[in-house]
Amino acid sequence: MSKKQDKAKALIKNPLSEKFGSRLPYRGVYYILGGDGGRKSFFDNAFCVPVTYSSEQITSACIRIYRELARRDLTAKVQEYAAKVGVNPTGLKINGAKTCLSSCSAKNNLSFSWRLIMMDDDVIDYVVVYELMHILEDKHSPKFWEIIEDILPEYKIRQAKLKELKDKFAKENWYI
Repeated sequence: MSKKQDKAKALIKNPLSEKFGSRLPYRGVYYILGGDGGRKSFFDNAFCVPVTYSSEQITSACIRIYRELARRDLTAKVQEYAAKVGVNPTGLKINGAKTCLSSCSAKNNLSFSWRLIMMDDDVIDYVVVYELMHILEDKHSPKFWEIIEDILPEYKIRQAKLKELKDKFAKENWYI
């Protein structure tokens, strides 16, 4: 990287290392980042991290919280929608992918970026159903979209909202 690129990168704000009182998205709602006198990080209607944490520690703690929330919430959503789609994924992984929020492997393992849990619930549901459908249909055939529409009649609205949110979060630098 050139010196100019390094300088430009240094100017980019990392929203996860903001000061206490800033707001972080979770399932489409913004929650406050608060300081806690304890030694653990957790979520309880706020992102709570120890007040003694440095900027880098706040970032790490918030990512840990997001990963825990993503694992819990996406597991529940996958179970709910797998029953509706009529499939059984072989596994579920939470990763740190920055641009690809989800995937389904040839062995029917689902992977989701922890960043997905920042999105609105209706978008999360769409992404979960979309990946579960890949267990039934490998390609985006008319049947693929018909089944999605049976489960989520307004899927095109959700699809557009996903693109809008991905663009918004990219501009806000959530894909750090």
